[in-house]
Amino acid sequence: MDRIYIVGAGPAGLTTSFFLSRKNIPTSITLFDHRRDPGIPPHCTSIVGEETARFYSEILGRKVIEKEYYAIVFHTPLCEYVVYSKKPLAYRIARPYLEQRLYDQVMRMGVDVWMGEYVKPTEEIGVVVVNGRMYRGVIVAADGAYSVFRRKYCGWTPRVMTGVQKILKVNEKLDDTVFHVFFDPDTPCFYQWIVPVDGDNTVLVGYGDCRITLDPNRMIDRILGKIGLKPVAGSELFGGPIIRDLPREPYVLGDKLFFIGDSLPASKPVTGGGLYGVAFLAPVLAESIATGMISKYIEAVDELKKRFRTTWFLTRLFKKKYWVLADMFSALRGELETSLFDMHEKIVWKAMPRLPLVMYLLVRSLLIRTRRSHV
Repeated sequence: MDRIYIVGAGPAGLTTSFFLSRKNIPTSITLFDHRRDPGIPPHCTSIVGEETARFYSEILGRKVIEKEYYAIVFHTPLCEYVVYSKKPLAYRIARPYLEQRLYDQVMRMGVDVWMGEYVKPTEEIGVVVVNGRMYRGVIVAADGAYSVFRRKYCGWTPRVMTGVQKILKVNEKLDDTVFHVFFDPDTPCFYQWIVPVDGDNTVLVGYGDCRITLDPNRMIDRILGKIGLKPVAGSELFGGPIIRDLPREPYVLGDKLFFIGDSLPASKPVTGGGLYGVAFLAPVLAESIATGMISKYIEAVDELKKRFRTTWFLTRLFKKKYWVLADMFSALRGELETSLFDMHEKIVWKAMPRLPLVMYLLVRSLLIRTRRSHV
């Protein structure tokens, strides 16, 4: 069997390395990343649903779950509403811990990890260059939203928007089992969030949008003010790209190059969260490479794309009035099935029996003018 080279030591590359290592395949696995340390710098909110949380806690232990949330408060121009569950509805993954634990695991399992190395694709698929030296084998491109492999061999990169976040101490303690999401003209292409991250007054505040035109620090202060909070102390801003695209063919080139994670891309359309897609695809990708049955991976990506298609269409339809999505889903206010946090497309179909209410909310939402704040 050809040697396997995985490019990118984020969750996609590390999780794929982990499952490949468990296959005891008769070849070496090498993992490359341009960063010096896994999990640094942080860039995402790390809020996931039950299925994704269970997947990572089963392979890494419960410590990977940093916090559990039982309710979400949605704030839109039309209304404020709450969805909740008697069991945890959403979870915050300890992302730096997750990546460090996966890194330690794959090192113990015999993966050869090279950090601080830039990998360049060549004209020949299945051949890469690292520090002037050529490596030939099976390549797994897990190199993120701006994948050099996707650009080189397919001529495009996924559509993205920018997310900005900050961890802050605030003047009042929130219920730390509840987080807040805001949909309004401040960020017409996406939304904002306030998430308690520990038992004291520390929160994660952030937002995403198609273009960041305002001072992010002032914008974050404005978001806090929407529920009467003021910052006391805080960290530096951090963030990154939020995927706004569906998985796009080719998912595999020959039997030499496989895309996974944001390079595929495989993020949830409504939230941009990528861990769900990684958890769904990485075990199948490892099985496909180990057995040579590439069709299994292609079928898995097609299934994920099918799951995402309805909500992706809605995000494109209302891309400049994102709160319309939340107002449509508000027909389901009250107790929510825990599985629906990861399976947004099911929310759409569950709302259909309440179609008159959904249509009423839809029309009212569409009449709201898109006008950004000047903070």
